[in-house]
Amino acid sequence: NSSSWDLILFDCKIIRILIKNAFQNLRINNAWMNDVQLESCSLHLVEWESGNRGDIVFRNCNINTFRLHKATLPRESVCSIIASKLYCIAVLDTIIIGQLSLRNIQALLSPFPFQHPPDPYFPLDTSEALINTIIAKINNQKAFCIKSYNGNAFYDKHSPLFVIEHSSMGKSEITGADLSGFGIQFSKSKLLDMYINGIDFTRENVTIYGAEKDTLESKEQQYFFYSQLRKIHEAQGDMIATTKYHSLAMKYQEKILEHSFKANINQKTGWQRVQDWLELITFRINAKSNRHGESWPQALLFTFIASFVLYIIYCASLYEETMTMKPAFLAGEYFSFLDPTHKSDFLAPKQDLNFAAKTIDFLGRIVIAYSIFQLIAAFRRHGRKAQ
Repeated sequence: NSSSWDLILFDCKIIRILIKNAFQNLRINNAWMNDVQLESCSLHLVEWESGNRGDIVFRNCNINTFRLHKATLPRESVCSIIASKLYCIAVLDTIIIGQLSLRNIQALLSPFPFQHPPDPYFPLDTSEALINTIIAKINNQKAFCIKSYNGNAFYDKHSPLFVIEHSSMGKSEITGADLSGFGIQFSKSKLLDMYINGIDFTRENVTIYGAEKDTLESKEQQYFFYSQLRKIHEAQGDMIATTKYHSLAMKYQEKILEHSFKANINQKTGWQRVQDWLELITFRINAKSNRHGESWPQALLFTFIASFVLYIIYCASLYEETMTMKPAFLAGEYFSFLDPTHKSDFLAPKQDLNFAAKTIDFLGRIVIAYSIFQLIAAFRRHGRKAQ
């Protein structure tokens, strides 16, 4: 039940310490911690610096900013934040070899007020007036104004924020957390060994730290972010989430191809432009046909729609022959057209087939064969997921 303003654990060894209901900043540097626990505390800034090792737990705390900056969480060290609310989590230029565990955390809607007292140190005076003044300051926290601390400028521009930048997250865990209130900022970080459960990153609230929107760097980092999440959930056997993140990764892969196609177009040769265009078209067809191998129902629908459109055009190219045929007969012959090995005279004699009909029939065989292949590929992938 104290307000120490700044608690600094520096170059020390702690066997056990329990801090409850405190209101302060916390800075940890080169500390060896066997058992450090903070419960029901209001912490304006928690700053984990270099040289720390051991176990520390934050439970039922409100934290304006939790920051790991140019730090290392060494092997057999665990930092746990449990059932707490945070306004900003920043992992910057950090290597996590041990474990950062975020369990059942939520976003603070706004940072709670915090300000250093005008005089950092109170005199050693036990007078009743001074004691009442200190208690009044502690109990009247809402009257304090928000003040940036140690270069923390997140409050000025953002709502609740989770930043991972130039870091390796190691075997960190995020479980049961509600990150819907956080904006996510990511850049050039490794997530592959993390354990993530019950977290949805598919909302459009992920931005790239230090990159302007719609730049090539932003698109590439978005692709890397969702691609890593896909691999994480695939390793955990969560195929529904795997499919979602794969689709998002492919969405940004398409944007990268679009950017590559448009970039420096005047400096490219004609053949280079054709190559870029073919790569982009192939990617888009793959997305439309079976969502990059993720959706066999979409592949089945694509097969029927593409073949039906081509069949209508084929019948129109043989208007003089088909105008006398009954609609029921033409509808039945659609299924013959759907067979890529059908005979060329399945609808009209060979001598009555014009150039347009032969061309459309040839294109139809290619499109239908490709569609069936995409259907089989997606269905087999779905089968492997089920296993």
